[in-house]
Amino acid sequence: MSPFSKWKTIGYAVAIFVAGGVSGGALGVYETKSHLFDPQREQEIAGHWRQRLTDKLGLTPDQVAQINPIIDSGATQLRSIRADTMQRLNKVFEDSYSKISAILTPDQRTKLDQMDKERQEMMQQHWQENHHHSGPGGSPHDDEDSSPHGPPPGSPPP
Repeated sequence: MSPFSKWKTIGYAVAIFVAGGVSGGALGVYETKSHLFDPQREQEIAGHWRQRLTDKLGLTPDQVAQINPIIDSGATQLRSIRADTMQRLNKVFEDSYSKISAILTPDQRTKLDQMDKERQEMMQQHWQENHHHSGPGGSPHDDEDSSPHGPPPGSPPP
């Protein structure tokens, strides 16, 4: 094998390795983002949890009836934790943008304000996609908007 062919082969191998790394990284970012911003609704979590326990443990109908309130309560607690986390994330962004803004020129501040507006719109869109769609009966969940946590801070009202 000539030295040129050897380097060419190494170059192709490196290119394939880099392409795989970029593809894997992009897929990882996509999956992480989809799970972070598109969380399962608590009914789906409860249903999955209930089904898994029933299947794996061979629960009787009486046992399922007894664990239903426990599962529903746990799913509601998870929703509350998710809402609190979103509020905390928004607070970090707001505080950071405020500190960054003090360092910027007026033109840069305008651009930062636009970036923040886009972030808020994105969060509102994700909120609406995950909290304002039809339930099993075809009607929107009334309890979604009455959550004590409401939409993320900085989001316009629905």
